[in-house]
Amino acid sequence: MQLGISSWAFPWAIGWADPKPAVPMTVIGLLEKAKELGVSLVQIADNFPLDALSKSELLELKQTSKQWGICLEVGTRGIEPSHLRKFLKIALELDADLVRTLPGMPGKFCPEKSVMVSSIREVLKDFADTNVKLAIENHEPMRTDEFAMTVKEIDHPLVGITLDLANIIGALESPREAVANLAPHVLNLHIKEFKIVRGSGLMGLSVVGCPVGTGLLNPDWLIGQIVKAGRKPTAVIEAWPPFTETIEKTVALENEWAGQSIAYLKSLKWFSKPCELVGENTN
Repeated sequence: MQLGISSWAFPWAIGWADPKPAVPMTVIGLLEKAKELGVSLVQIADNFPLDALSKSELLELKQTSKQWGICLEVGTRGIEPSHLRKFLKIALELDADLVRTLPGMPGKFCPEKSVMVSSIREVLKDFADTNVKLAIENHEPMRTDEFAMTVKEIDHPLVGITLDLANIIGALESPREAVANLAPHVLNLHIKEFKIVRGSGLMGLSVVGCPVGTGLLNPDWLIGQIVKAGRKPTAVIEAWPPFTETIEKTVALENEWAGQSIAYLKSLKWFSKPCELVGENTN
């Protein structure tokens, strides 16, 4: 199984939210982080919109990733056929073999299952002809059994799931339920660690991020269940670091969490480096 980083591992450094750093991380800077952490995969997601890059910037990204031995995956939001075709084209320009998408756009609800199935079927031939995988990320408010039914209805080996267990909290599902529903369909795994803590006034709970291996996720069990289901997905870390006094301290915290998270995951038995392992099935 191949381990890497998502652009969502460094949201503050990228400048996704205010306050922004004086010099935001570039897409080449994200590849440099992968080199620094000793991983061979980078998923560039919707917080670093690839469709905003010029042709020359995309070419530089592709050439640099090849030079450094880093595989790329493309991430976006949206399920409309024209949008998926646009990001399929970007994936082909980058020699990326996976497009991950969140079905819902910011500020909008997730589309109904029938809409998702119809949209994906419209572009299925485009993905099949180019042998690029389409991984739909589970997120609230749709429950994981509905995501599983969507993939089953489409019934194509190139269409599957990006599993993120932190995203099930909004739908009030248990990890075991979500994994049972989605493990057989996982093409890509987001490893985003979290804790649930009670507020100081004892009224309510908060979901907060933390380095992988220090929270509730139990990555060893999670990955083991996915492998047991016959899958060997790619896996990337994401993070929910809190703003910490200044943007400089917050970016430093992101870097510390990334290093700690990758070191923990490398201590597990599941990961190997070669790009040719991406998305393979263990059956």
